[in-house]
Amino acid sequence: MPEPNLLAQVAVSGVDLQALLTSLNERVEALLGADYLIDHSYFMNLQDLTEMRAVWYDKVVPLLQEYFYNDWQRLQAVLGKTFVTSQPVSAQAKKALAQVWSGDEQLYRINHAL
Repeated sequence: MPEPNLLAQVAVSGVDLQALLTSLNERVEALLGADYLIDHSYFMNLQDLTEMRAVWYDKVVPLLQEYFYNDWQRLQAVLGKTFVTSQPVSAQAKKALAQVWSGDEQLYRINHAL
């Protein structure tokens, strides 16, 4: 089980890792259960923002994308609108896809610019 307390007093570029992991896991557990919690080991021994970005975008986010496969609204609820952005599907695309698509009217993407 994750132990966020092992990250106490650890911050990388002003990000409180214990608070981040605790908040993230609270949301994941509420939606999926305790079997899907993110382990503290992902965040151990990070030295700088570059390492933190690599862990976040190359390990944590892909794992959550797998957990919430094709459920962008729940992924956005867990990660927040800053990390999972959405925009409306254009009228032109809706018209072109009308016969084969009745999906969400939003396009979702992971924001890698942070």
